[in-house]
Amino acid sequence: HDDDPFGAVIGRGMADTLQVAVGDGVSLSLQPLKGAPDAINVKVRGIVELPLPKLSKRVIFLNLKTIQKALKTDQRYTEIALRVQTAPLADSWVPQQAERYAQWGAHLAGWWQVDPYIKRTEAIIKAVLWITALLLFVCAGISVLNIIYMVVAERTIEIGTLMALGAKPLFVRLLFAVEALIIGVFGSTLGLLGAHLAVGLVGIYGVSFQSPFGSGVVTLYPENNWSVTLTFASLAIIFCVVAALPPSAKAARVE
Repeated sequence: HDDDPFGAVIGRGMADTLQVAVGDGVSLSLQPLKGAPDAINVKVRGIVELPLPKLSKRVIFLNLKTIQKALKTDQRYTEIALRVQTAPLADSWVPQQAERYAQWGAHLAGWWQVDPYIKRTEAIIKAVLWITALLLFVCAGISVLNIIYMVVAERTIEIGTLMALGAKPLFVRLLFAVEALIIGVFGSTLGLLGAHLAVGLVGIYGVSFQSPFGSGVVTLYPENNWSVTLTFASLAIIFCVVAALPPSAKAARVE
């Protein structure tokens, strides 16, 4: 018979280790708060996919009243998981509320404190993304550099005529800097619109891939972030203008 009428839901890692499937019966060995070790018999009602192998091999979901009765905890709780609606706010919310929870005899910790491995992996992924972005900016800067050099080579006569009519070297420099600025603004605007459209479509359907933490499949639903978009767009424009400085200096030295 089942001691728990609702059964148990276990992690995929545990199911593979025990070689059990949905509908199989398992016996859970428990150490109650008081008394000798005990065991309860339950059926596996579901298997949940978790991205963390360590968690997937040890997690078991049971009916709360059943497990409280089996462990003889008198309806006490050992841990409560809280989820904030806006995930980034957790970084500031946890330190602010930790002292308040300590007054109640509870210890409040963020997920990054419970499992620092996730935070370290996140930092590595961010570093890789920033390095990739930097390489893309360098490639874009080199492209603009080549374009402006070609423009200077093609307009040598026009540049010489302008300077013969009284144009100062600084004006010539600004002329090509503004041209690079226009290229940067135009390219960034097109990239911004295309990227936001792509992210919006992917955010609707999601993108699934193997978890970087081990077994399991993770499905992400990305969202557009205007602060990140504007930061990268500004950096792209700055790279374009900086890339135009060497060829504009060459143009300013035309006889």
